[in-house]
Amino acid sequence: MLRRGTKRTLDQLVAEPSFRLRNQGDTIFGDATGYRSRVLSAQGALTPAGQYAQDEHGVAFPRQGIDPTRRTVWRGNSEFAVTQDGREIRLRTGRGELTARGKTYYTQPELVIEVPARQVGVGRLGEFSINTTRIYSEAETPDIGVLFRRDDNGTNTDSNPGFKSVKDALLAQFHANQDILAQESDMIWYLRDGSWIFRVRRRMENNLQVFRIPMNNAAPLKFEFMTRLRNMLPEALHPGNLCVVKQLTVLLQESAETISQTFDFLFPPFAAIPPYDGTGWRDTGIHGDLLKSFCEHRGIGLYLFFGNWKVHASESTCEKTITCFQWDGHSYMAQNSQYYAAGNVVEIRRETPARVRMERDLPIRKSVDFEPWGGVVRPGIFSPTTS
Repeated sequence: MLRRGTKRTLDQLVAEPSFRLRNQGDTIFGDATGYRSRVLSAQGALTPAGQYAQDEHGVAFPRQGIDPTRRTVWRGNSEFAVTQDGREIRLRTGRGELTARGKTYYTQPELVIEVPARQVGVGRLGEFSINTTRIYSEAETPDIGVLFRRDDNGTNTDSNPGFKSVKDALLAQFHANQDILAQESDMIWYLRDGSWIFRVRRRMENNLQVFRIPMNNAAPLKFEFMTRLRNMLPEALHPGNLCVVKQLTVLLQESAETISQTFDFLFPPFAAIPPYDGTGWRDTGIHGDLLKSFCEHRGIGLYLFFGNWKVHASESTCEKTITCFQWDGHSYMAQNSQYYAAGNVVEIRRETPARVRMERDLPIRKSVDFEPWGGVVRPGIFSPTTS
């Protein structure tokens, strides 16, 4: 509730001929000559002052909301989104932490679904039919978000009832439309048999828990920003779960059963704590801490990266070293580790910034007595020797 004096000041500010809106980052200020700037919008939402200026004076604000139809973009470990007026804003810093705008954006799980489809149409070379997918997000189909959050049990497995509710609802919609997903002037997308891929983005407190993120993505993607991964194992992009075990079988030349037995032996200390909470590692995936335990048990060296950040390095006692890049819930292992020994380990965690000591915080010497130099090295404050 604005005070009467504040409203009067806003009335005068907006009535001033020099009044204008000024964007600074994710904040909009109201400026006018002779007046103190007022914050009218912050993090995409109008402040009480901004709401008053809009309701009482018709001030038109740019559309500050995040455009839900455009995917976020990653540069390194930073994540960016685009607002409805075309501006780019940062959601996650280079250390993986959510910004103030990111915290408001990730307040609830967001669902994106890839549905198997067959595209039929007529092109320059005649008729064609190709297997593809159609993307369904909450921006175009808000009902799927409502259904998912109603039944979501917080897991990322196929048994999540939220996934089933969404799939049943979409199938009923497709069947009622003769399995047609979409239609344009010269192309039609039909539903086909195949795997449905559910992508869920969940907020993980205010920062990323690097070693507790399971790696078990059934449909891995290739990320161009991971420039430090120079010799990726081809099996890293193979679809299906158990990505860590599958790649270890290639690198260690051992059977999946032998590797799995080692993980079974090491798993009990992790079983009761997140992200497992009583579930098995085969269903949930293998996180960085469990992989570190595996390598320590075998005497294998390990270079572990989160995106382009090197977050762990341990030396080998058996002349074997593994390099694993972790991103998007998936393990991307390198064919060999010859490129990854260099570089410091970065600790990705939330830190309290140290207070900057300004000059006014420091004791100031009011007067200084200079001593003549004299050519003898000793502690003190000296002046040049004069003749």
